[in-house]
Amino acid sequence: FWLKLSVSSLMAAEGKRALYKVPLLQAQAAAAMSGSVALLATAERGQLASTTSATPLAVPERDADGPQTVQTVAELPDLMGRIRQMGLESEYNAFRARYLGWRQGETRGARGEPTATQLRELPMAAANRGWGFWYPTMEEWRFRRTLSYWIAVTFFEGSIFFAISSFLYNYPDPLGDSFQAVTFFGYVAGKVLFFICTYFMCIETINLNVGPQTPKSSRAQLPSGDAESASSDSGETSFSYWPFRCQRACANLKRLGLGPWPYYAAVLYFVGVLLFTVGLVAEVLPGLPIYWSQEVQRWSFVFGAFAFVLGGAAECIENNVFVSLCFDKGWFGALLNLLGSVGFLIGSFLAWKMSYWSDVCFCVGSIIFLVGSSLQIVMWKDEQFGLTFLAVLNRLGGPHGRPLLADGTEEPKEASLSVRGTIMVHLYCLEGALSIYLFNIEVQKAWADVNVETVRRCLNALLPGIISHMLLLLSSAVVEMPKTRPYKQLYVLMRWVFLAMLANSTVMFSEFIHDKFDR
Repeated sequence: FWLKLSVSSLMAAEGKRALYKVPLLQAQAAAAMSGSVALLATAERGQLASTTSATPLAVPERDADGPQTVQTVAELPDLMGRIRQMGLESEYNAFRARYLGWRQGETRGARGEPTATQLRELPMAAANRGWGFWYPTMEEWRFRRTLSYWIAVTFFEGSIFFAISSFLYNYPDPLGDSFQAVTFFGYVAGKVLFFICTYFMCIETINLNVGPQTPKSSRAQLPSGDAESASSDSGETSFSYWPFRCQRACANLKRLGLGPWPYYAAVLYFVGVLLFTVGLVAEVLPGLPIYWSQEVQRWSFVFGAFAFVLGGAAECIENNVFVSLCFDKGWFGALLNLLGSVGFLIGSFLAWKMSYWSDVCFCVGSIIFLVGSSLQIVMWKDEQFGLTFLAVLNRLGGPHGRPLLADGTEEPKEASLSVRGTIMVHLYCLEGALSIYLFNIEVQKAWADVNVETVRRCLNALLPGIISHMLLLLSSAVVEMPKTRPYKQLYVLMRWVFLAMLANSTVMFSEFIHDKFDR
């Protein structure tokens, strides 16, 4: 305190020559700490005298009963001997070097104290991030909660399709007429789900607006220039549905003190899905020669897998995978996504010479993606809405570290999705995938002979998938099982009915595979 007070007063009196008074200030600080009145003079008198100009530096001095007089620095005693006797010389020299470095602008020096205006700015407020900073309104919290839920769910269900279809691609002869139903159309379903997942990732990063915002009603009363400034400072802009708003996404992330990696990961995954889709379209495009169809498919898969690898690397950078060993869910999830992308890339290159091992690599990569997306569902259960691509949102929670859930009041309460609820979400996705496979098989059979019976079979196969996705929708809104009757009993009964449907679909799909491979 005394050192800062002395610096302020002497800087105001001497201006640029305050650097010459540094030893004096340090001696005053040492005197204040040691209680020695004599050390209120200066140290290194001879050193100061040699650095001063023709006009000697002066220190005000007030007598006990007289007016204020002026005492030059050259007249002050040299107290370095006293400092050495007290054993403070090394500490004094280290402090002097640090202070001189700070005054001369060295990077290791202090940067000064922030002002009240700086503390209100978003880059400074980001250093004090909390739940209220990232979720300024309950609408913002609900939006990110819902969006992250569907990102995790569609990623997991899409990985199921890719894993099963990649495995079955190696057995065209046993599958016969149903080969395309369980391979190509399984890939189509997986691509649709991955498209939704990556598109939502882009939307979340592009529309990331947090922090103190000026209400629209208040801005309407401001002059036009002030209103535009308030809108710009708050980061509030119209909601964007276009996933390639790179400039806006990076500007928002930079304004919040974050790097561009969340958006890079999202948009690279999205571009990869689009490139994979080109290959699937080329496979069924009428009039395209087989040679060109295969070449387009192979190269589109190579570029799509390469985009996935870059997206996985961006996620790893965001979660500090390459520079730390924190081993949390975000760390493992990002690493698994990178490894799954590498599996896709290896499989894409092997497609020219070894199609069998190419499909094996795609299957292994899909299984790795399946584990990584399962971790994302668990992260959503723990209210880590950043998942693996926006790590800054994964370190928020209640005062005891538990997640926060809305209960219809102004402030959210501490709660968490139960372990049973998390398992049920996984099973809902599995039932949805099995139902789509059974529906594709029935459509393949009914394609040659459309009648009431074949249509009924198709609807029977599709109905469990519709119900499972309705239950997924319900789980995104109803996290906790109801406590009151009869809603609790209905909720439990609904789960038992669903488990019966899942068992039925599993048996039907297993019988289909068993019959095909026994022939």
